[in-house]
Amino acid sequence: MLLSTLDSISMTITIIWVSHGGFQGNEKVNAAEKSATRLPRIRLTKSDFTLVIRHRITNLWTSHWENQINTNKLAMLKPLPWPWDSSRQPHRCHKIYLTRLRIGHTRLTHSHLLSNLHPLSCDYCDTDDDTPLSVKHMFSCPSLIALLRQSF
Repeated sequence: MLLSTLDSISMTITIIWVSHGGFQGNEKVNAAEKSATRLPRIRLTKSDFTLVIRHRITNLWTSHWENQINTNKLAMLKPLPWPWDSSRQPHRCHKIYLTRLRIGHTRLTHSHLLSNLHPLSCDYCDTDDDTPLSVKHMFSCPSLIALLRQSF
């Protein structure tokens, strides 16, 4: 399958036949080697081979990612496993902040897990006390947005 794929994209592969003659149990190996010599000659450079392998791995990863949409929280946030445009930040800490906001894991919303306390809730809303504070709520709560606008 790989040979036909590489052949379809006009790559050249050289296959070297090494005989297993004289060893019992290698008939199948010898037959496979002989049949491979009848295939068209394809020459493949290291960089071409690297591109083909990288492309194959990317396709497998993308397929796996797409199959995880219903069970993977990150797949729900991001349809494909490619970097966000905002991932190109000058400092790694900025990338970390943005990623934590995207996935909803911040010190404010998840510190209760480490300190064995009850989760925080919004002091400005009439929400149920059992509803924990989330990043999504912080960016959609009218009271918090109004409070933020007052501070600037």
